[in-house]
Amino acid sequence: MQENAVRRYPEVEFYVVSVNPTTVRSGPYANRNVIAVNERLYDEFEPEGCYIDTYTMLMESGLVNGMAPGMSDQVHYRWAAGEKVLRMVRRIVAKKERQG
Repeated sequence: MQENAVRRYPEVEFYVVSVNPTTVRSGPYANRNVIAVNERLYDEFEPEGCYIDTYTMLMESGLVNGMAPGMSDQVHYRWAAGEKVLRMVRRIVAKKERQG
């Protein structure tokens, strides 16, 4: 396996954000494919501590479950969900920079 960018460029601070969930049941945007991509991202980047799991946060928030109130269709998010993702990413990045 090729060395990942985090190891190849140790002087650069990387943050890798998960692919967010959908409510699509089949095809390339189906959640099972999103999960597979996220598992690969996690395996590749979490040892370096730069993977941000917005997927789990959105699933647990209820914005993507059931009637998906946080979504405008099966793939795109309304502002409430997008804002939640943005706040989470900002919080994690700020925390890492303080520790840095």
